[in-house]
Amino acid sequence: MYASDSGWAWFEEGSEVAKTEEPTPGAERDLLLAYARFLHTENGRRIMRHLKAITVDRVLGPDVSEAMLRHLEGQRQLVSYIEVLAERGSGHADLGGLPAIASN
Repeated sequence: MYASDSGWAWFEEGSEVAKTEEPTPGAERDLLLAYARFLHTENGRRIMRHLKAITVDRVLGPDVSEAMLRHLEGQRQLVSYIEVLAERGSGHADLGGLPAIASN
C-alpha cells in the first residue's frame, strides 16, 4: 500500500496532499452557498437527519473503547461542521433570501 492510500499522506512533509492553498474569498463564499443550497433541499435535509441519527444522537455504553469514543466524536464534529457551513452560507444575501437552516 502506498502512503497516500492509507489516508495519512497529508501528514507527510513535502507531500502534495499536505500542500494546500488558502481559499480565495470567492471560493469560500461559493462553498458556503453550496452547503446552504444543499441543506435547503429535501434530500439534503434527509441526509442530515440520517447523519445526525448515526452520530449526534448515538449513545455508547460504558464499556466502549477510547478509540471508538474518539472516532464517534470525530464523526459528530464533521456533522456539526457541515451544519455550520450551511448556516453561514444561508446568511449570504445573494442566495436568494433562503431562511436559516432548520436543525431537526
